[in-house]
Amino acid sequence: MGKVNAMFQDEQEAKYGRRTQITVEADVEIMYLNGYVDEKRITGIPCTWVWDEMSREAAEYWAVWEHVGANYTFEWMSIKSWVGSPVKKGE
Repeated sequence: MGKVNAMFQDEQEAKYGRRTQITVEADVEIMYLNGYVDEKRITGIPCTWVWDEMSREAAEYWAVWEHVGANYTFEWMSIKSWVGSPVKKGE
């Protein structure tokens, strides 16, 4: 099969090769199991936005959710705000 376009070798790569690495920071509110409520800013959250799977905003949101879930034990949490910046090549 010939190239789909100059950027991709085949249809599979064209479909799944469209991605951007993003670093996200977020303001979250967490209630721990002991009832203590804390607001914190979390930085340096890695995110891979796959263009054809979801919006950039959704990818950033879920990256924050997964990061908090993997690193904190909590009763509930709320993502108050977040912002993402594409990672520059070489960083």
